[in-house]
Amino acid sequence: MKIGILSLNPGQNYGGILQSYALQEVLNRCGHEVHIIAKKHKEKEIYLGLIPRLGVRLIKKIFKNRNIRVFTERYRNRINPIIFQHTFRFCEEYLNIHLIDKFSDILSSDYDAFIVGSDQVWRPRYFEKQFKEGISNAFLNFTDGWNVKRIAYAPSFGTDSWEYSSKKTKQCKELIRKFDAISVREESGISLCNEYFGVHAIQLCDPTLLLGKKDYECLVKSDTPHSTGSLLVYCLDKSNEFDSLVSKIAEERNLEPFYVNSIQGDNLPIEKKIKPSVETWIRGFMDAEFVVTDSFHACVFSLIFHKPFLVLGNKSRGLSRFESLLKMVGQESRLLYSSLDYNEKTKEISYDDTDIVIEKLQLQSMNFLRNALNE
Repeated sequence: MKIGILSLNPGQNYGGILQSYALQEVLNRCGHEVHIIAKKHKEKEIYLGLIPRLGVRLIKKIFKNRNIRVFTERYRNRINPIIFQHTFRFCEEYLNIHLIDKFSDILSSDYDAFIVGSDQVWRPRYFEKQFKEGISNAFLNFTDGWNVKRIAYAPSFGTDSWEYSSKKTKQCKELIRKFDAISVREESGISLCNEYFGVHAIQLCDPTLLLGKKDYECLVKSDTPHSTGSLLVYCLDKSNEFDSLVSKIAEERNLEPFYVNSIQGDNLPIEKKIKPSVETWIRGFMDAEFVVTDSFHACVFSLIFHKPFLVLGNKSRGLSRFESLLKMVGQESRLLYSSLDYNEKTKEISYDDTDIVIEKLQLQSMNFLRNALNE
């Protein structure tokens, strides 16, 4: 069967890349021909996409007397392929990508089935920012009238609050009812589907959990250097609170922090900002004695590699993702809502029960996919 996977564009984010890889891999192993549908991004379009954000920053600077720089390195770096050369290379090597300019480029004869998910593909501000088309296409609006299977595999709304306008809610409600099978990644997504779309969904695990430790270790090449420390630090939104937490853990456990992010900052040479490879990111979990993060997928890979970890809840990116994942595997104590919670939640971690849960989740997820595809 020819299957098109629709998620957020892989390329810059480790978790996004590896969840696409994992879902593609398990479907390939079932004998399917799989493509990851991704949006082509022209340099002009990326620049235009930055205009609204830069405008907001300019308004804050002028009218709210904010001491901020409008044209920061962070925004300029978003269009620099040198920075993402290693992650782009991984995608080219391991992902079977179908690049499109617009959804009308996809023909009804291209695929027998479409799988939407995972990642925050059902979060309008993320999907519409990447694809430059309405959120309705995340519910396969472009397949109207086609004789294809429509499956939602663990897509995420990213939050437990509703972010759709009434118009978008009505449109997507009609589209989701055409799906053959519906699952979501978070427990809160079940309630959102029921309340706003009037459909029943089940909760399934993120695709990265469908593969095991050995599957990811096989991706790490022999020439991938060992990590430079013992405390893996992966931070998406740097803050003084996060830095103080890292320092406290490093001192108390006598660990040397190492980072798997590219270095950010104005006036740094471009070679200092190059994002480490996906293989280097995975290697970090292989080498770490402890992990501290604010990333959902860093939590997932800590679980896969049986590493003790703590996650500082990232409110701006959605807390429900962390709460749902950790509740699912019985590791709620690893989530800190504040660095002040650290002293209360430093007990050692056990993976005996967690492994049993993950095996059940894997079986449930594979049965869902097989039944949905009528294998």
